[in-house]
Amino acid sequence: LDITLNMVVLFSLILALGMLVDNAIVIVENVYRHMQGGISGDQAAKIAVSEVGWPVITSTVTTLCAFFPLLFWPGIMGEFMAFLPKTLIVTLLASLFVALVINPTICAHIMTVHPDRRLEDKKVPLILRAYAWSLEYALRHRLLVAVASLVMLVGITTLYVIFDHGVELFPETEPSRAFVEIEAPVGTNLDTSDLLARVVEAISLTEPDVQFVITDVGTTSSADGGGGSVLSNLSKVSLEFIDRQDRTEDARSVLDRLRQAVAPIPGAHFTVAQQEQGPPTGPPVNIEVSGEDIDVIERLVKEIRSRIESVPGLVDLQDDLARAQPEIRIVVDREKASLMRLSTSEISEMAKAAISGTKLGVFREGEDEYDIVARFPSSRRQHLADIENLLIPSETGVPIPLSTVAHVETGVGFGSIRHLDLKRVATLSAETYGRNSNEVLMEIQERLADLRLPNGYLVAYSGEQEEQNKATAFLSKPLLVRCC
Repeated sequence: LDITLNMVVLFSLILALGMLVDNAIVIVENVYRHMQGGISGDQAAKIAVSEVGWPVITSTVTTLCAFFPLLFWPGIMGEFMAFLPKTLIVTLLASLFVALVINPTICAHIMTVHPDRRLEDKKVPLILRAYAWSLEYALRHRLLVAVASLVMLVGITTLYVIFDHGVELFPETEPSRAFVEIEAPVGTNLDTSDLLARVVEAISLTEPDVQFVITDVGTTSSADGGGGSVLSNLSKVSLEFIDRQDRTEDARSVLDRLRQAVAPIPGAHFTVAQQEQGPPTGPPVNIEVSGEDIDVIERLVKEIRSRIESVPGLVDLQDDLARAQPEIRIVVDREKASLMRLSTSEISEMAKAAISGTKLGVFREGEDEYDIVARFPSSRRQHLADIENLLIPSETGVPIPLSTVAHVETGVGFGSIRHLDLKRVATLSAETYGRNSNEVLMEIQERLADLRLPNGYLVAYSGEQEEQNKATAFLSKPLLVRCC
């Protein structure tokens, strides 16, 4: 089936471990019982399988029916969890084949009958005598056992409601890798980002359980631009821990201490997180604020931050609002450009080639390729005057200064604009530490219950919570079918 031995498959094999021996136990015990009555091995195997064959098949099929609907789990969560039902189905079918075909043959040829040992024998272990007594008592008082079971079920359900701390979609485990994301203000140069990354490196290497660190300065952010562009204000420090058995303490305690150490460092926002386990589900806390006016959205985001930032267990709270990004604007005077027989595209292409560069070709060295890019030297593109004095080729052959047909000014613009259902959206996200994610989210929802939203604006909870709701909605259907 092209399934690798991953964590979900290992968990599925552990889950199936208790079930796959049931069929074999029933068949072998029945063969042994008939052989105790003096029947030959071959005949005992035939009789035993004919007696319990169909009950064993039915029992296995009912178990398979419980897991079969999981094959239709939709989305990326379904792709991740599909290993569970596939592994269980294959394993249990294989155990059924072994129980009905292989085991009777082996029993008929190699099984030997020992003298019958009854439970009253003093050599019988105490646990077997206790089990026999409890079984006989349960059979004599069936109504009492049924009522006690019902009371226990109601009691456990009541205790769960009283002490409810929520549900974990994927339990948090001790990580082997972690990372620190560094987000400096937009426009920060690489040298400053590198300095911030070196500070985080030095702090990380003081931890004895950290084996080594890898730093990327000027990384790509899918949230702030995407594609293949790199942003000079972003850096990432990846941590590799030593083997678990050699660590002096839990890696999560190291991350918490590291989070506290980098928090006071000025000039950037730091996010300390461990390597994700399981499918991508988003942060445990992910709040989307959508609407039309970006100023109103920013006001709502600030109010939400002020309300929830003190929630116990909430860490690394941040938002993806695109702050003002400095930019240089070239405003073309279309009338003058027309008189000079220049188009807006010609002016923009020339300005882009001079400042950002233009690709002239490719230089190949062995299997490596390098783009050949031509642009002004650094000394010619440091000031606004350099751009204003840029010469634009014209049809007359006489270069025309850019300042003749355009005005160069500075301003601010959006780093990125995000939309959800045709409306602008800003997202607040955070991790949790020391508390169940659902418990933290419930407290956040309580604090935001009286938040007044203008008409046309919406606050929604997504990320891990959204995936958990989808999983709950799907799993409730197979559960209902199984109960019926």
